[in-house]
Amino acid sequence: MCGTIVTCRYSLPPELTSGASPDAVETVLRDAVAHTVLEHPILQVSILDEDSPAPSWGQLDSIDLSYHVRWDVVGQDADYEAQFKRRSLWNMDTWFTDLETRPGWRIWALRRAEDFEAIDVILAWNHAHFDGMGGKIFHETLLGHLNRLIGNSDQSQKLPYLSPGVLQLPNPVERLPPKGEELVKYPVTPKYAISSAWSELRPPVLMGKKSHHAHWCPIRAEPFTSTYRTILIAPDTVKNLLVACRQHKTTITGLIHALTFVSLAVQLPKEVQAMTSLTALDHRRFMPSHPASHPWFDPHRSMSNIVSFMLHDYPTSLLDKIRSKAPASGSEDDVISGLEDFVWSDAARVRRELQARLDAGLKNDVIGLLKLVRDWRVQMRDTAKRPRTASWTVTNLGVIDGSGSGGSGGSGCRITRSLFQISSEITGGAFNLSVVSVKGGEMAVDVGWQECTIDVAIGDRLTSDVRLWLEHLGKGGERENGTSA
Repeated sequence: MCGTIVTCRYSLPPELTSGASPDAVETVLRDAVAHTVLEHPILQVSILDEDSPAPSWGQLDSIDLSYHVRWDVVGQDADYEAQFKRRSLWNMDTWFTDLETRPGWRIWALRRAEDFEAIDVILAWNHAHFDGMGGKIFHETLLGHLNRLIGNSDQSQKLPYLSPGVLQLPNPVERLPPKGEELVKYPVTPKYAISSAWSELRPPVLMGKKSHHAHWCPIRAEPFTSTYRTILIAPDTVKNLLVACRQHKTTITGLIHALTFVSLAVQLPKEVQAMTSLTALDHRRFMPSHPASHPWFDPHRSMSNIVSFMLHDYPTSLLDKIRSKAPASGSEDDVISGLEDFVWSDAARVRRELQARLDAGLKNDVIGLLKLVRDWRVQMRDTAKRPRTASWTVTNLGVIDGSGSGGSGGSGCRITRSLFQISSEITGGAFNLSVVSVKGGEMAVDVGWQECTIDVAIGDRLTSDVRLWLEHLGKGGERENGTSA
């Protein structure tokens, strides 16, 4: 994985943009980033001995924000969305270099030449530094500092700049976020350890045709090129989807899994007789706040890596059911009416599995096995020689609070849109479905995959199917609530 991205569109208030020069706005953003860096120690460190079995964090004396924060203005005659996507893909697939002397993150701020009231801030980072929730926390922190800086130049004057753009850093070592394993125990039973070892080490010849592994999408190291499609769901539709999910005892995460399964079950060849998917799990809920060993640590406001995952199996019986119910021909309405009950049923199943995993706490979680891995380089090379485990992965960051109040009493900066994208994972799920919403606003679902490993027609059909289903089920919520005809 090269880069993970969380992008937010910031609406800028008149008190910041009226009569201001581009340089002035860029300075405010740079200073807000500087305050954010000082608040989160993980943004201040490098990685030493990255290619060794035991890499470690390195202390830096300063950081050159002119290197880490880049601005771009898209001309009036250019296709803004196309230019935005090009820069997003570049950030997803461009490796972070000089990790021993620079932190593994970068920002690309983008705006239209004719629009000075909104900017897209692309945050890309090396996942070793922090997880997707960390990216969400970054933007919420940045928003707060932007609003505090509006009309308050004293905040900028307090920053420890050694020279323009070069920020002096404190010693971050004593405030770095701890690993989850340092705060809580991840107990593992012998049965779980043996079962996991067998699943990992079993020869491919013993897996059989009904294996849940994604044999249909072999692992390929090259070309390492990501692609993605974005689905944007309108605010009213999002509200209706949430109502419908509650009525059917599921969540958006469970629903995205079910919709992906239905689409792939119909598209993939009959030789695919079983599948597995992954859900990324945020473990911050299990971490203590301000423990005696790390009194500064608040897991819910910490940019760190506290993530795990769980598997969901789709056996032959489920694929057969979908394939028998899906009409060979007919309208989109015919397809939906024939499968809607199943979609809700399977979405509820996934939700029950997730709840059972969370109710079990940290017992028999895959994180408990990581201490057995002596060298991750060897582990990844071995994994790349085996069949891919998951056909898709769902990661849902939930809701970003984009509201803001200006430091000078104005309306303040606000986040009006957010996107979440993950670069190709050579050994990960064939598809990445990445979800994030803005409070009271749109929900974005990004469907990503590695080029040349998947027929683009399958990815486009999956994107189209998920969009169609979400819009249909959202409209259904409107009818149930009597808000539309």
